[in-house]
Amino acid sequence: MGDQQLRFWAATILGGLFFCAQAAAGDLEIEDPEVEKGEVEFEYRGGWFSGLPSPPRMADGDDDGDDEDDDDVALAGPGVGGIENEVLRQVHEVEIEIGLTDWLQFQAGVEYEQERNEEGTGFNSLELSEVEFAALLELVPVPSEGFGATLFLGYEESLVEGEDATAYVIGPLVKAQSGPLSATGNFYFNRIVDIVETEFEDGMTVRTVTPDHWAFSYAGQLRYMAGGWFGLGAEAFGEVSDIGGVVASLAPGGEPEIHRFGPTLYLALGDGDDDDEGKGAEHEFAGFEGPSLEATLGLLFGLTDDTSDFTVKWDAEIEF
Repeated sequence: MGDQQLRFWAATILGGLFFCAQAAAGDLEIEDPEVEKGEVEFEYRGGWFSGLPSPPRMADGDDDGDDEDDDDVALAGPGVGGIENEVLRQVHEVEIEIGLTDWLQFQAGVEYEQERNEEGTGFNSLELSEVEFAALLELVPVPSEGFGATLFLGYEESLVEGEDATAYVIGPLVKAQSGPLSATGNFYFNRIVDIVETEFEDGMTVRTVTPDHWAFSYAGQLRYMAGGWFGLGAEAFGEVSDIGGVVASLAPGGEPEIHRFGPTLYLALGDGDDDDEGKGAEHEFAGFEGPSLEATLGLLFGLTDDTSDFTVKWDAEIEF
């Protein structure tokens, strides 16, 4: 794909991405570490959660006496409330990925969530919750037989009304392939900063501040592709929301752990042959040989009390 075509498709898909009305499940994504110059991918992911855990719990804490009553605004001390056990009914995400070089890929995405209300009696409406940007730096190219690794660098910004939070993400993406069998692992360290939640209580604006802290999340996949177009496998996802114990030291018990595991089905459709480096199918869109389509459907089972009992996840990716 030429530079002009690449700019055209990037502008077109980015425009659709940020004006899409319903589109987020970064925590249900298996990030492929392969990077290919000129490759443009448009991906949609979704998840539906059932058998939900008990209503959100907020750990108790004492404020530090720094509350300010000026202009009817109260600022809670650090750690008051701790980390909320976020409970979702559904989540959706759309994302664009552009291979700028043979070793650098750029990503941008938006996320929508339907979260349970604070009373635990129902759910809020589906709303735009987050915008994400990332870069993938391929360190060891993924061959058709063998091992490869890529460094993931990400930035996430919350867009939920009344909530401010920023996350900086770094971690390795690894993959090993042997014929139709592949294993992929994603490991992320998340520096979460500037967490402020604003609520209205008895006519007063209350702002609750949570200390900056580190979180850890992971995603893993074992997949076997039969005939190259249909596959079976298993995936696992998890998150530890406070690996440093910073929040726990101020608000014990407020740091949920979420872990999921279950079987998955895969479908891959499209023309093209593996290139010499085994980096995947090449699809000349301008020559009407593409695009290609990959789809995933999975059923995940919750492994902790903070995790929904069942999660149905799906994924569709178009590659130009």
